Amino acid sequence: MEYLSGGDLTAFINSRGPLDVCTTRFLAAEILSGIEFLHSRGIIHRDLKPDNILLDGDGHAKIADFGLAAMNVFGSQKISEFCGTPGYLAPEIYRLQPFNYTVDLFAFGVIVFQMATGYYPFYSGQCLRRLAYSVKCDKPCYPYTMDSQLRNVIERLLCKSPEKRQDVCSNLKGHPFFSTINWEELEAGRSRPPFTMTPIPILETSKQMELDQVMSGIEAQEPPITPEDQQLFCGFSYISNRWKSIESRRNNGNGNIT
Repeated sequence: MEYLSGGDLTAFINSRGPLDVCTTRFLAAEILSGIEFLHSRGIIHRDLKPDNILLDGDGHAKIADFGLAAMNVFGSQKISEFCGTPGYLAPEIYRLQPFNYTVDLFAFGVIVFQMATGYYPFYSGQCLRRLAYSVKCDKPCYPYTMDSQLRNVIERLLCKSPEKRQDVCSNLKGHPFFSTINWEELEAGRSRPPFTMTPIPILETSKQMELDQVMSGIEAQEPPITPEDQQLFCGFSYISNRWKSIESRRNNGNGNIT
């Protein structure tokens, strides 16, 4: 997977507080585009949350961590399995009912709410039973200053009924909140984020370091990687040319990573 220097969405929200409407709109549009791409291929992520939304150096959002994803679930098909992160589970999962792709939309609604407000829309304590009840029964408390169109999008996504949620979210890209989004440009990666990412310090790789500076004493005493294992790294795209040059000189041209 590509290197994403912007970190995860959780850190982004925590560092900036509630995001402004333009930033929320842009990130929500990119996440929505990714979710619809997955659903069109029968993939339900099932663990969408800010920790699993990563940002690149420019601020473009990427969906990550497909460890709980369900495959080949199309159309009206439903599955039954209790899994995911408690704070982002849809009501139907807590009710142990069969579900489809709309569970991702509910989790997406929680994420958008967090981006816009900086806090969680339901009970946020440690009691799982209380959390389940809150997700199934409570209504979020929206700030009175929240953009009305943004609130409407969130209300559709956080709809308790999966059938109604599926209906009211059938054309989110056409919602007035996203009227300024050029979906063709966005999905081609040509849209520019309406914010600037904090520059990531460039690591100094020209200075040679001793093994015990980067490895534990036990690791440093272990034999170097075998030629057979070294082949596993062939084609790995994120070994910089500068680092390859340093390693080549260090290893007398054999190119092995030790």
